[in-house]
Amino acid sequence: MNDDMNSSSDASQTPFEHKVSLSTSLIAVALSLSAIYANMLGDTVLIARAEANNAWSYFQAKSMKQHFHSTQREMLLLELEQANISPNYRQKVLLKIRDYTAQIKRYEQEKTDIQIEAKKQEKIHQNLDSQGNILNYAEALYEISIILAAISLLARSRLMWFTSMGLGFSGAIITAYVYLFF
Repeated sequence: MNDDMNSSSDASQTPFEHKVSLSTSLIAVALSLSAIYANMLGDTVLIARAEANNAWSYFQAKSMKQHFHSTQREMLLLELEQANISPNYRQKVLLKIRDYTAQIKRYEQEKTDIQIEAKKQEKIHQNLDSQGNILNYAEALYEISIILAAISLLARSRLMWFTSMGLGFSGAIITAYVYLFF
């Protein structure tokens, strides 16, 4: 009996209604695929942001160590200015100053490398975030397209249906662009 109901409802559907129903279903599938991709991008955006933050935190840690060594070196340089220190102690202080100077230079180089990596991670984050924002526009076009398709059925307006199809196609173009070229 259920088969009879389906076949009778299909028979009562006009060709226009059938086309609108089919196109709306296809647009809904495209909307779902776009939403899935956007959600995956959202997770990746969070990971990229965390990696950039980690790199900048590491940069800060190196800066603090460099500052500590610089302060220690400055204190030893002030100590060297005192006239009443023994030559043996002066030699030890000079060695320590050389050690601190080498550490400061090493930290400066490490900071440069870390800064390059942090900026790279920020760029990745911005790129992924842009992709997600563009996909939001595509999803909005799909949703408006589905709404216009429903209105076209109620109003029996081919112009409204063509507008709906154009918006759905625009959403598909945007989704494909983000997926293939970003």
